[in-house]
Amino acid sequence: MASYDLITRQFYPLSITLFGLLCFNSSAMAQQTEAIASDDAIQSAIEQELPYLDRDSKNYKTPLAGEGFRTEFLGEEIIVDPRDRTSVNAWMLGLQYNTPGPDDRDIFPIGSLYFWRQPEQSKLFYANIAGAYNDLFYGEQLPDWGDFQYALAFRNFTPPTAMSEAVDGRRVLDEEMYWGRLQWDIGLGYRTQVDPGYNDNIFMANLYFEPGFLYFSKGGEAADNLLAPRDTVELGSRLEVKYDGLKRNVLWLAHEGFAAGGNLVYGHRVNWRDWGLDGNQYRANDSRDHLRFDAYALGATGVPFIDSDRHRLLGSVHGGTGANLDRFSAQRIGGGVNPMGWDFASTAMPVLPGASVWEYYPEHYLIGNAEYRWEPIFFSYFSLHGTAGWLNPVRNIGGEFKRKETFYSAVGGRLATGFLGESMLVVDVTHNFNVLRDDERGGSDITFFVVKEF
Repeated sequence: MASYDLITRQFYPLSITLFGLLCFNSSAMAQQTEAIASDDAIQSAIEQELPYLDRDSKNYKTPLAGEGFRTEFLGEEIIVDPRDRTSVNAWMLGLQYNTPGPDDRDIFPIGSLYFWRQPEQSKLFYANIAGAYNDLFYGEQLPDWGDFQYALAFRNFTPPTAMSEAVDGRRVLDEEMYWGRLQWDIGLGYRTQVDPGYNDNIFMANLYFEPGFLYFSKGGEAADNLLAPRDTVELGSRLEVKYDGLKRNVLWLAHEGFAAGGNLVYGHRVNWRDWGLDGNQYRANDSRDHLRFDAYALGATGVPFIDSDRHRLLGSVHGGTGANLDRFSAQRIGGGVNPMGWDFASTAMPVLPGASVWEYYPEHYLIGNAEYRWEPIFFSYFSLHGTAGWLNPVRNIGGEFKRKETFYSAVGGRLATGFLGESMLVVDVTHNFNVLRDDERGGSDITFFVVKEF
């Protein structure tokens, strides 16, 4: 295990884990109750016409997020009241352990806050709050605008410690830097509810103007001849499209349906210069103007030839490409628990299970995930999942850092279940066969966390 000092020095991947792990956005999930229903509660549930969930029926239907129902568990009557999904507050706490991990990146404590507000169809707000990394969105349809909206967003990446990249599992200390980004989004767009009609079933398209600010300085372990980039204003634009037609179960896992989307990003750095070792390793004109496109699609359905809601198949594809991308503008790819549609805000995030969090920043990538999930009881789900990925990360080729086309594959298993105090526990174990660790191929990660509404 890494020491506390090593954990502190790796606040960079920690802060991204807070946003990256889809678990963080599955927060409104646990609707099960530990209290045994009283006779009055049972009578009230009957009067409210809450459906009875017959766990032994051949026609068993998985309860969906927000739905109320009553059932029996261990011989006792259990009642789950309907909940208002238009307002959610939740926290997440957990840990990710990589074995073996890249240098000094073995263990990551994780924690965050999640908020969702949709008091009426015309207004939508959601936020992922992790301190060093935050992501907020607000959209509002004014009177007479119909389904058109103005949209505001803010993202920051402001870790308090210096960061160094990992190449083939080894830290590149010569290029250690403090760096961060503040990004504002101001835009116009279109948003409407779509089938199957739950509050998070949304089609949204926004075009943003994106002013931002990047800052840099050398880290304490950087080489003496490292010249850091200049602090700079960054001006850009972003086209975002999201469609979410997923039904989600009582733990907010995707149960049925389809989601897809994409982002097209352009950025221009106003005050940019050559930087790197001796100040000439990375040319300014190679990354002053950059373009990136990312897209995804995912779906959930039943298992062919098995007429049962307890068995589900899920699949996702994330891909992207770009021009003039560097470590400050490329899409980050790393480990964690695959989102697989856990909530509207997290579906776009690509994950390469078994890698360290945000370990790679490729120019292009294509990652496919497949998952089989079994529901033995209404608040517990077991999954087996596999991943195939193709990307061109920076590699150490004969002592030189160059991008190289690389194939990655991983397999793993997961438990998501109702837990103490009306919370949710997730435990995921994954092995990636192709990550490089200590000059050998193969590495595993173990992730667990608890999510609870407040």
